[in-house]
Amino acid sequence: MLSRPSIHISVLIFGLVLTTNFVGASQNPLDIYGDEIVFELTRNGKTVGEHKVTFVPTEEGLSVDSRLRIDIRFLGLTVYKYRYVSRSIWGGGRLLYLNAAVDDDGKRHNVAVKHFNGRLHITGPAGLKFASPNTLPTNHWNVSVLRSDHVINTITGKLNRVRIERVGEATVTTNAGPRYATHYRYNGDLDADVWYDQMGRWVKLRFVVKDGSIVEYMCKRCGKPKRQPNDPK
Repeated sequence: MLSRPSIHISVLIFGLVLTTNFVGASQNPLDIYGDEIVFELTRNGKTVGEHKVTFVPTEEGLSVDSRLRIDIRFLGLTVYKYRYVSRSIWGGGRLLYLNAAVDDDGKRHNVAVKHFNGRLHITGPAGLKFASPNTLPTNHWNVSVLRSDHVINTITGKLNRVRIERVGEATVTTNAGPRYATHYRYNGDLDADVWYDQMGRWVKLRFVVKDGSIVEYMCKRCGKPKRQPNDPK
């Protein structure tokens, strides 16, 4: 009998971040990504879902919507479903507000983050937590997370301690062709590998879940690649 897949998604939605080697560190995400990022999710090489992030400027600040869908099938039947939806507001490079809804195969909960009295108030299954106003959430599009040693886990509502190390350079496959990128590794409360291109754009994510399966994010739309000197115009 097939056991229920243990897709423990806590690492899926990092809001992860950048070093000075990237020229795009302080850029508006609309400038480097456009209005949308889209990733295809694979589990052991088989497509199981999609993660989409959209950016919309508003009077409050930059609105960022994130939607994740995972459906794992066996013999034509869906044996596991996961949904994550969040909306956040950003201003001055800081998170001002976030609300996330999680449906882990029928088990539902919410996580909320609000900026109040000079710090972030985080509520979720872990209770009430507090963080400095510069603390970033786990939503990889923001490359600035690479300088962080704590992140807000937008699935659990916890503050996760992390150590992020540079692994090296690599060429990442995307729908728009190969992308030259820098590979980073998360250790600590979160374990994952993430890649950013020369403009500081998130282009790949990989991690191992509880049942030993390898989950990868493959870029379908993550900004146009940087033009190289010999590229045709």
